[in-house]
Amino acid sequence: MKWVNFEATPVSASITYKDTLRYFMSNSDPDQIILFIVENCSPNKVYFVHNLTFEAFALMKWLTISKLKYKVFSSDSIVYKMSIFYTKNGEEREIRLRCSYRLTLLPLRELASLCGLERTPFPYKVLYREFRRVEKLSSRDFETEDLFKSFVKRFGRIIDFHLILENYCSNEALIVKRGVKKFLLSLEKIFKLPKKLPLTASSLSLMIFFSSKTKIKRSLKLIDDDLIRRSYYGGRCEVFGNLDFGEIALHFDFTGMYASCMSEEVPSGEYKIIEVDQISLPGFYWIKFEQNMEVPILPFRLKQGLFFLNGIEEGWYWYEEILFFQERGGKVRQIKQAILFESYSREIEKFVHDNNSIRSIGGIYNIIGKNNNNTLYGRLGMNPNSRIDEITNFEPKNYEILRMVNGVYSSSKKACRKASNVSVAAAITSKARIRLYKGFLEVKKNGGRLLYCDTDSIVAAFALKSYKRVLNTYLGDVFFDSTKNDTVIPKAVFALPKTYAIKLVNGDEIVKVKGFNNNKTNFNSFKRLFDLGQDYTADSQVFSRKNQSIWLTRDEKRTNLSALTKRTWSCNKTRTSPKKFSDFSEYDYIYVK
Repeated sequence: MKWVNFEATPVSASITYKDTLRYFMSNSDPDQIILFIVENCSPNKVYFVHNLTFEAFALMKWLTISKLKYKVFSSDSIVYKMSIFYTKNGEEREIRLRCSYRLTLLPLRELASLCGLERTPFPYKVLYREFRRVEKLSSRDFETEDLFKSFVKRFGRIIDFHLILENYCSNEALIVKRGVKKFLLSLEKIFKLPKKLPLTASSLSLMIFFSSKTKIKRSLKLIDDDLIRRSYYGGRCEVFGNLDFGEIALHFDFTGMYASCMSEEVPSGEYKIIEVDQISLPGFYWIKFEQNMEVPILPFRLKQGLFFLNGIEEGWYWYEEILFFQERGGKVRQIKQAILFESYSREIEKFVHDNNSIRSIGGIYNIIGKNNNNTLYGRLGMNPNSRIDEITNFEPKNYEILRMVNGVYSSSKKACRKASNVSVAAAITSKARIRLYKGFLEVKKNGGRLLYCDTDSIVAAFALKSYKRVLNTYLGDVFFDSTKNDTVIPKAVFALPKTYAIKLVNGDEIVKVKGFNNNKTNFNSFKRLFDLGQDYTADSQVFSRKNQSIWLTRDEKRTNLSALTKRTWSCNKTRTSPKKFSDFSEYDYIYVK
C-alpha cells in the first residue's frame, strides 16, 4: 500500500498458488489480479492473507472495479475473514480468505524462521510520498538506522524501487504460504482438525479443549454471566516506586504462571445463586470489605481501569482471594450472596500437561502448545454478547444497515458466542493475582522494596551492597536468575503502568511508553521528562477506517509521565502510597450499587 492524501492505495500484490507465484502492480489492469484469483483458487479451500485487516481493503478496491461481489466480516475493527463471489458455468462460487496472523499469532519474522526464509528490510517510508522508479535512499526511509544499513549492504542506496518492491512482496507471499502450511501440517499431526478451521488461535484452543470430556460448561445463562463477570478482574500492573541512592533493581518473571493456575481446581458443572452469610464452600461471593494496606489485595474496576484501593467497598470475588485477603488482615464486614458450583476439580490440568508435552518437542510445536495454554482462559472469559460487522458491495440480509456509500454497505448485527464461561477465567486470574502477591511478600521478607509489577513479573529494589545474596536463590516462587540479561537493572525509571525506561548491565536500554508503538527516546531523555514532570510527546501514526478505506493520520500524541492515577507519588517520586475509594466519585464507577 502507498499513502495518497493519507488514504491507503494498493501498489502491488503477490499471490501464490501451488508452485506458481504471480506479482501484479496496481497500475496494471486490476482485472488481471482478480482473473488470476478466480481461475486458480478453488472454492473448496481456504486461502490465507497475513494481515487481512489491511489487505481486505485493497482487494475491495480491485473487486469493485472488476464488478465482483465480496463480503468482509470484522469485529472491533479487526477483519477475520473475507469472501469473494464469482459465477462460473452459471453457478455462483465463493473463495474464502482468512487471516494467518489471527490463527498463528506469529509475526511475519517468526513465520519466516519456521520455513527457513528471511524477511528482507524494506524502505516503507518511501510509500508515504510519490516515489520514482529509481530512488536514492536515506535512513529517513526506514524505521531504524540499523535497517537502513542492512538494506544498503545488500542492495545499495540507489535502487530500482519497482524491482525491490516485487522482490519484497513475492518473498512475503512465500513466507505466508510456507509458514502457514508448516503450521497446519504440524497441527494435523497432533490434533484431529475439523474441515472448518477456527478463525483464531484462541478459538482453536477452545475447540481442542472441548473435544475431550470435561465438566466445565460451554456457556452460562446470559443473566448469570453478567453477575459472575463482575468478579472477573485482569492482571495487576502498578508502579510502587523508583530506585533510591544506594539501591539496584532486580527483575523476575514467573514462568508459565497462568498455565500453572489453570492446572489447579476450577469451578465446573451446574451452579446456583444463594443467600449466605459466611464463606463455607468454594465459589464467588458478594462481600462488603475494608482494606487498609500498603499494598491492597482486592482489585476494583473503575472506568479508568483496574485499581487496588483502601477503604470500604463491596463487590464479587473468588473465595480464594477473599480468604487470602482475610489472612493478611483485611476485614469482611458483610457476606450477602454466593455463586456455588457443582464441583471444583482440575479440569484443565490434562490440557495444560498435554500442551507442555507438545512444547517440549520444540520448534513449531513449542508455538502451538504455548498458544493453546496462553489463549484458553482468555477465550473462556470473552463476553458472550458481541457484534459482527459486515461490509459488502451488495445489500446484506439479516443485518442492520448502518450506512451505504458509493454502493458499499456497512452493516452490523448482534452475535452470541456459543462457548463462553467467565467463571473459569475469573477463578484463574484470581489465582494468578494471589501468586503475584505472595511474590511481593517474599521480596519484602528478603529485604526488597517493590518498584513495579505487571501481571506475572516483579521489579524490586535491593541494597547495592547486599543484593547478590538473593541472586540465584529461590524466594518462594521468586528466582532472580543472574544468567539472564534483564535480571540486574542498575538504572530504572518507572513512571506509569507499562511506561518505563531501564538500562541493563550490558548498556542496553529498554524504553516503553504505553500507547506509543514507535517511541525513539532514550533512557536519559525519558528520565529528564519524568523528573521535570513534563509530557512525553511523539508524532503518532493512527490507522482508521473511513468510507471502506484505510486512512493514515499523523498527529502529535502526548502523555504526562508523572500523572500516576492508581497510586500517589511521595519522597521525590521514589515511593508511592495507595489511593482510597473516597478519592473517586460515583461517576468513576462502572456498576451502580
